[in-house]
Amino acid sequence: MWVLQLASAVFVLSAQAGDGVPSALEIAEHFRLSFETGRVEWSDVRHDRAFDRGFERFNTSRFSMDGSVHVNNGDAEGVLARNPDGKPAFLPYQSALHSLLRDNVLWIHHEGASDADTRPRGLSVDIRTLGMSYRLGHSPLTKTLWTQRSDIKEWTFDEKVEGAVHIVNARRGNERRTWWIDTARGWNPVRVAKFIDGELRNESRSELKLSNGTWFPVRVDYYHSKHAGGREPYQTVRVSYARLNAPDDPLFFGPADIGIEAGTLVKIHGENHQVREILMWDGENLVKQREFAARVRAGEISFGPNLSRKMAKFQAMENRPGGKAKTANQTSAAAATQPAAGETPDRRKFESAWERYTREF
Repeated sequence: MWVLQLASAVFVLSAQAGDGVPSALEIAEHFRLSFETGRVEWSDVRHDRAFDRGFERFNTSRFSMDGSVHVNNGDAEGVLARNPDGKPAFLPYQSALHSLLRDNVLWIHHEGASDADTRPRGLSVDIRTLGMSYRLGHSPLTKTLWTQRSDIKEWTFDEKVEGAVHIVNARRGNERRTWWIDTARGWNPVRVAKFIDGELRNESRSELKLSNGTWFPVRVDYYHSKHAGGREPYQTVRVSYARLNAPDDPLFFGPADIGIEAGTLVKIHGENHQVREILMWDGENLVKQREFAARVRAGEISFGPNLSRKMAKFQAMENRPGGKAKTANQTSAAAATQPAAGETPDRRKFESAWERYTREF
């Protein structure tokens, strides 16, 4: 089912393009910039990769004025990735992958996990860019839209009109990028292409649908000259639900919106992708593990509900006959050799660190 809700918006648009950018492209960008909050349910299929060819992955994208949330729910069976033989791939965790992009930091958390990660200068899909470029990228809207680019002065633009479609070209050296913007479909691009030396290299083609007075893509096919000679899409995106600028949309997102609750161990990655330190989320801030433990004992804070249940289950196992006799290393070794469903030994090694931490309580 397709649903689209968009609050009314008023645009004051200049008749003349600024900085040489044709007005049709500016208008298309203004409409996408008007989407300040929203939720979009969508799926994508890759046709060009052996490890997940043909498997449809289901996603949820939410965005607000200061950040965005993305959930990779995996395929119809909840599997994030598969081998060429169709079996689930060997990943640290085969559960929904949640990510939060806020203040240029990417938070990552697998559903049900006791830990999370943060990475500086992270990237996440901004679904508002769907159909605006020749590929599905991971740059935020303001960096994808042409009038926001820092290198705009390096390009020259021209525009022509064919019926209801404005054809906008941007040229630099041997490269040309072209947008076919349909004024009858809300000034949305119906096709975007990249040419090198006059040869088509990349392309997107969008199918749009009108709902509640607003046009938005319901399907986008992406093409590349190296896949099937550019005759067949290498990736297909389908939108099943879109809710945009609804009055009750959240204006801000935080770690809780991706399932990070008090007691979650958070690995802080540095610029070199190495873990710099491990902190704990107390529900509002990242704190040292000893501080969190002291505040729990003092009754100031407590573990979140999911982690509390997990801790109670683990401690019950430890308290069974013979349970306390096991050393931390023995417990870790046993866990690593017998991972739970959807987990791998690497993940279990980290889980054992959290388990050892729970013994302090």
